[in-house]
Amino acid sequence: MEKQEYENIFLSEDSHWWYSGMRSIFFSLASKYLRAGMKILDTGCGTGKNAQILAKYGCVVAFDISGDALKFAKKRGAGNLVRASANFLPFKKDSFDFITSFDVIYHKQVDDSLAVKEMSRVCSTGGFVFIRAPALKSLMRPHDIIVHTKKRFNLNDMAVLLKDAKLSAIKLTYANFFLLPAVYFQKNSSGSDIKNAGALENLALGSVLKFESFLLKYINFPIGVSLISLAQKP
Repeated sequence: MEKQEYENIFLSEDSHWWYSGMRSIFFSLASKYLRAGMKILDTGCGTGKNAQILAKYGCVVAFDISGDALKFAKKRGAGNLVRASANFLPFKKDSFDFITSFDVIYHKQVDDSLAVKEMSRVCSTGGFVFIRAPALKSLMRPHDIIVHTKKRFNLNDMAVLLKDAKLSAIKLTYANFFLLPAVYFQKNSSGSDIKNAGALENLALGSVLKFESFLLKYINFPIGVSLISLAQKP
């Protein structure tokens, strides 16, 4: 990811509609399985907002391969930070009860198959792995260049990754469904997708994603900008 984008994310994660809305989707699906006292691993933590929030459920270890990302995560007070690659996790087998990966396995520095297998390895028996990744090759756009996207995923891609890592899918769905047309028709816009948003935009678009977070408790979307999986290690 370009260095400037880390600062952009750091300044946006608290209030930008996309981040707040996608957190709503995560918690709508994962809250049933999160409990106090868990050992949690945030894979590719970026600037640390998710790790900071997850700390209310237990001990969170957060890692990223980027020193720039970790500087921002430290500034945020994200907790136990480690510099490491998603391809080779410096943790023992069965170390964590819940593992998160928010938009990490798409990256050109990451071997998606190896990364998911590593998450499975360090996940405890009966533990959970939550993975979010950008979806649909047809949505590749300038933002993907800035964040160093190697691949956007479809449902079959994710199903194969989970199967090869010996993880059992609890939920496998697309997300950010209602805003897909807007994203598709603006895919040739220049620069980062994360731009300053006013209060009205944050309220309106954030509400769309929060509505999705409610629907996703009961249904799967057939298409979307993001792909989400929640799996358990048997």
